[in-house]
Amino acid sequence: MINWEWNEADILEKNQQWNEARTYIYTKWMENQLDLKVTIRLGFLCWYVLVEWDCINSEGVNQEKFENSLKEVTQFGLMNFSEEIEFLWIFGYMISMFPYYFGDYEEMEQLGIEMLRKAHHLDTSDSIVKMVYLGHNYNENPKEYEKSCKMSKLLLVDRFKGEGILAEYFREVLNR
Repeated sequence: MINWEWNEADILEKNQQWNEARTYIYTKWMENQLDLKVTIRLGFLCWYVLVEWDCINSEGVNQEKFENSLKEVTQFGLMNFSEEIEFLWIFGYMISMFPYYFGDYEEMEQLGIEMLRKAHHLDTSDSIVKMVYLGHNYNENPKEYEKSCKMSKLLLVDRFKGEGILAEYFREVLNR
């Protein structure tokens, strides 16, 4: 399990210093691209800013840099972290929710769903991964989905520590 706390990045994100946060995390990623936490945090930051563009203070934010960084880190992650559960489910979630930020809509949507399936099959005991996976296949097993939702709510605070947007986002969205 990844500890999502990262004081420097959390402060920049909390203060909505989006350009500075992207630059800081991107620099750390370039220093060690095989750091899974940094890879996921960079991808999530870029995705979040793009998805929430109209709801955040995006004045002066270079949208193209966020788009390019998201595509770059995604391609790198797909090549290097295709067996890592945390990468698979978080990127699978982002891709399946908003596939057009990643490329061809239908192709990417299917890739995202496949990533969620793979993450779930790599660890069927992870109730958060199970809930996210079953959420895309709700009609197949609604009782199992509801059960995983209840179990996941108990784990969210421990799983998503920190003040960064990734932790805040998943504590809020998965707690519904």
